[in-house]
Amino acid sequence: MKNYLYIIICIALTWNSCVVTSCSSDYLDTAPSNAVSETLVGSSIESLYMAVNGIHRKMVSQDKAVQYVGAYPGFMICSDVLSDDMTWEQNQEFLAVHQWQVQPSATHKIVGLVWESYYEFILNANLVLHYVDNFSESSPSLSRWVKGEALCFRAFSHFMLVQLYAERYVGGKDNTQLGVPYRVDKEIKNQSRNTVEDCYRYINSDLDEALNLLEDYQPKSVSHFSPIVVLGIKARVAMAQQDYSKASEYAEKAIAAAEKAGFKLMEGDELYNGFTDIATKTKEALWAALTLDDQTVNYYSYYALMTWNFNSEPVRMGVKQISESLYKQLSATDLRRKWWDEMGELPLPTANYTAYKYSNRKFTARAEGNPVGQVAFMRLAELYLIYAEAAVRSGNNVAASEVFSRLMITRDPEFNAPTSPADLLTQILISRRLELWGEGFRFYDLKRLGEPLHRDGSNFNSAFCIVLDIPASDPRWQWAIPQAELDVNSNMVQNHY
Repeated sequence: MKNYLYIIICIALTWNSCVVTSCSSDYLDTAPSNAVSETLVGSSIESLYMAVNGIHRKMVSQDKAVQYVGAYPGFMICSDVLSDDMTWEQNQEFLAVHQWQVQPSATHKIVGLVWESYYEFILNANLVLHYVDNFSESSPSLSRWVKGEALCFRAFSHFMLVQLYAERYVGGKDNTQLGVPYRVDKEIKNQSRNTVEDCYRYINSDLDEALNLLEDYQPKSVSHFSPIVVLGIKARVAMAQQDYSKASEYAEKAIAAAEKAGFKLMEGDELYNGFTDIATKTKEALWAALTLDDQTVNYYSYYALMTWNFNSEPVRMGVKQISESLYKQLSATDLRRKWWDEMGELPLPTANYTAYKYSNRKFTARAEGNPVGQVAFMRLAELYLIYAEAAVRSGNNVAASEVFSRLMITRDPEFNAPTSPADLLTQILISRRLELWGEGFRFYDLKRLGEPLHRDGSNFNSAFCIVLDIPASDPRWQWAIPQAELDVNSNMVQNHY
């Protein structure tokens, strides 16, 4: 693991000190090296809390080499760009991803950037975990909450890594295929890859401990991990393991806790909020980045890439489009039809923009020159969809139908649930694709289900996207371990594919 990953602690602590107190011009002089910064971070429970807050902030930072994949929201876009639900007409950003040229290359910058980013989160969470127990007696509540959030970061980051850089987990099998190194120490040292089975065992163990520690935690902002979010991540993990009984259990608990806390599904005109204020204008966002106007990430921003009205080249020339074949699955009364421009005729900001059929209208920038916006990492609708899918797959069709209908009636006032389990599952999966379009789930869904990529017969331009169909057995579903990581980690080389 490359040593510079440790520097995030300096960045996180500096940013948080500027937020919590006045930002003095000589603040950086108080932490001139990694050694001093570690001492500073471990000196108080308040510093450890600021460090955790800094990792949350780092998820939407702009310090990576590939501007359009500069942070976690860019990773979300990558997932859908790799899928069969999103395309566009021109513009080069994300094109190599769209063409499936990135993930098989151990030397591609994006392959290394994603790996590096998640391990930054992990190493810094481990640093917090190394010191946090020192304050368990003097600050018992805050130390529990800081520890719980750090464990959640470690689990979530490893979960994302193992889904990308390893063969998928297959329920009912031993899953001894190689996963990723599950790092639990603050020291940076060579480490072999754990098996996929071990990775998921450690992920669940960390999440279980986090859930226990955060039981009475009520964060002031949805930008932090709450017990509801931990339950939601547990549900996601169970889905990836095809453990549908547990997935429905955790999703049901998360839904109940969320609604008790005042969260609710969007309905009516709330569906057209443009998502830039998803956490403040609706009560559906359970976990989100709340970037302030003076914290712009410029062209790294999700809204500089995924909207239809921001003045950037990826939007003017490459506004994202939904797959025509998926769009046609919407009923005539589904309110989500307005999330896309079916005929390519809706107004655009100026003549500099190009209109295309099935163009995105789901995500709207606050202004043509303002890419700042809130980014939802988990919404209540997702939990409903997890519960519905998991319940029907585990044979609880009545509960699946009831919960799915509760969601769908807010999206389609004339919705009637299918009576057969097979048709119900089909409708749930279609609605999941429509509901979560652009939010970073489709690649992972295809992989967890062992399904092929199928773009043929829709509005994908073969000359542009190159790839139309990829079987589920194709090795490109596993991202390559970055060559730079193999070069510095002899244990990794010994345990490569």
